[in-house]
Amino acid sequence: MATGQRSAGRAHRASGGSTALKCRSGSAFSLEPLESRQLLSTHPGASAPIAAKVTSAHSPTNINLSRMPQNQAEGAIAIDPSNPSRIFAASNLEFDDGLFATYSTNGGVTWSSRTVAGGADGLIPAISDPTVAFDAFGNLYLGYMNANADTAVLALSTDGGRSFRRLASFRGHADQPTVTAARGQVWFTFSYRGHVAAAGAAVMGLAQVGTFTSPAAVPSSGSGNFGDIAIGPRGQVMVTYLAPLDDSPRSDVDVSVNPDGLGPRGFCRPVLAANTNLSGYNAIRAQSRGSIDAEPSIAYDRSGSAAAGRVYLVYAARNMKTKAAFDTNIMLRRSDNDGRTWSAPSTRQRRQDHHKSVPPALGRRPGQRRSGHLLVRLPRRQRCQIRQRRRAVLGRAGAADGRRRQALLQFPDQLRHVTSGDGQEPD
Repeated sequence: MATGQRSAGRAHRASGGSTALKCRSGSAFSLEPLESRQLLSTHPGASAPIAAKVTSAHSPTNINLSRMPQNQAEGAIAIDPSNPSRIFAASNLEFDDGLFATYSTNGGVTWSSRTVAGGADGLIPAISDPTVAFDAFGNLYLGYMNANADTAVLALSTDGGRSFRRLASFRGHADQPTVTAARGQVWFTFSYRGHVAAAGAAVMGLAQVGTFTSPAAVPSSGSGNFGDIAIGPRGQVMVTYLAPLDDSPRSDVDVSVNPDGLGPRGFCRPVLAANTNLSGYNAIRAQSRGSIDAEPSIAYDRSGSAAAGRVYLVYAARNMKTKAAFDTNIMLRRSDNDGRTWSAPSTRQRRQDHHKSVPPALGRRPGQRRSGHLLVRLPRRQRCQIRQRRRAVLGRAGAADGRRRQALLQFPDQLRHVTSGDGQEPD
């Protein structure tokens, strides 16, 4: 994913069996082929959201979900843990307000698509940054930026994406929202009034979502952005983000934990989790107008195994052997103490894929809470997303109407499961 943009990957043909890799700390990881299921992807020619059904380890089939011209950027997808046959996906529209949205009730065999938050459905009109999540009750959350690019908006669906209603909105120079839901909570993080912030609410059942807390700023997170959020097995909440951004020559990965979720303690002072040696905006050879950042992504182990509570961090970092700005590697770290300390990084790509890497993403295998699998999306070929910088929203050339306009150029991705070699598997 490029700077501040969420897009899911294409299921790539995997070899049978598993392959062991050694990380720098000496612990082993194995790579496993994906099971048959639905994933959001993009066709390299049309740059349109596509579902890739992996019918076997060797025969992925792509399904064009949008069947629209132009680009549908910042794709996001979620599978309902209460009913894995329900899948929802969303993306930007290149030149119009609203988001492309599509849902399936039969595991991705058929899809129903439309535009949401375009001004005709009662939702606050959207411009970009879709983020989606299901909770254990079947509630579906859709977050995005409003058409004026100053408000983070959250909508709720109780019917798998057929309809949405307003749930919450947070105005104040907001950017880059991300939503997650687990353990009877839903949390929404975004850049807010110059800091990284998060707001949460209790979830009691289907359509039973409480009032959101006021956005709580992460201490010392000024100039931070492009974050992610995860809920741990004890209800603790971790946010990660890049800081500083703007014109800084280097943006590093920070993490902060709220140890009691919706309790009174709040977020702790951030910890430096990783040096990336990348700035907030890094040009790459794939597209002269595009740029990437480290785009950190986190996931907690909630499997109930011996590794429960372990948190994984994946991000892009410059290859310091070459020190070229366009030469980046995908790195994975883990922490067993809520981010206070982190393992040495291990690279998540093959040797021949070096010099071609853009930011990755993490996820958990849906429908199997105790399966112990972590999904790492890795780019197989160069990819970038063409976008105007977040600070160029108003009054700049090409944005006379005060709106961000973005496009997407994507190439095939590679998806791998990562399983820790000591048998303590991530969920």
